[in-house]
Amino acid sequence: IASLVTFAHANDVDGINVDVEQIDAADVDAYGAFVGRLRDALRAKNGSGQVSVATAAGPTGAAMALAAAAEGADRIFLMGYDYHWAGGPAGPIGPPAWIGRVLDHALGRCPVEKIELGVPGYGNNWGPNETQGINWERWVALVQVHGPESRDPDSGELCLKFYGREVWMNDAHALSAKLWQARERGVGEAALWVLGSEDPRIWALIDSLPEDFVR
Repeated sequence: IASLVTFAHANDVDGINVDVEQIDAADVDAYGAFVGRLRDALRAKNGSGQVSVATAAGPTGAAMALAAAAEGADRIFLMGYDYHWAGGPAGPIGPPAWIGRVLDHALGRCPVEKIELGVPGYGNNWGPNETQGINWERWVALVQVHGPESRDPDSGELCLKFYGREVWMNDAHALSAKLWQARERGVGEAALWVLGSEDPRIWALIDSLPEDFVR
């Protein structure tokens, strides 16, 4: 805690994000206490600043950790992605229906005003031997060579298959469907992971949305 607070103060940052995604049940209480003590120490040193917690989605081992951290953290960054992840089989990265269930689960354990939904602005390229994370520029290049792509009707995400590889990508259309899940539940904050990998059209889309949607 002392090292983190000293680093934050020396570099004039606004806050600290605790990204510890695998918490053993025996460590949950200690984890929650750590988050609260870190927040208090940061404010004592800086006079302000927030502590946020990144938590994996779903009702598995993350449930107890989310509840434990919710009291001490200023914000809970809910990872609304990795429904299909690089270490598993290919598929959509963050289906909206699943994100809705993830949000409902989190809202039962954390105040709505603390929740920030993380949405995937990236893609994954699954293959026989390895999986590669890709950005929008790489996706466009793959489609130009191996297209056309298709759009999955359930998740809204784009998919491209060629030479034993399967690529899934989130464009502005797919991201808007995920953001709507947050909007329907009164969650007023969202974040894009990872910034710089996204379909650039998402910004024009956000600018075109009514102010009462974007808030």
